[in-house]
Amino acid sequence: MVSPELIYELHQLSAADKLRVVQLLVNELAVSDVKSMFPNQSYEIWSHYDPAGTALKLQQMLEDN
Repeated sequence: MVSPELIYELHQLSAADKLRVVQLLVNELAVSDVKSMFPNQSYEIWSHYDPAGTALKLQQMLEDN
């Protein structure tokens, strides 16, 4: 149950902060739902790069951020 104090605090947030709260909750739900629906599963990810090229591209993206 959500406390009245929490609801009051949420109402006081700016629009940007409210959006961050929504994003956080949606991400949390997505992660927990996927884990509970498909436990211990792995999925193949397709890439038009070869394995070495994919690793290089991923490393570049991580360094850029």
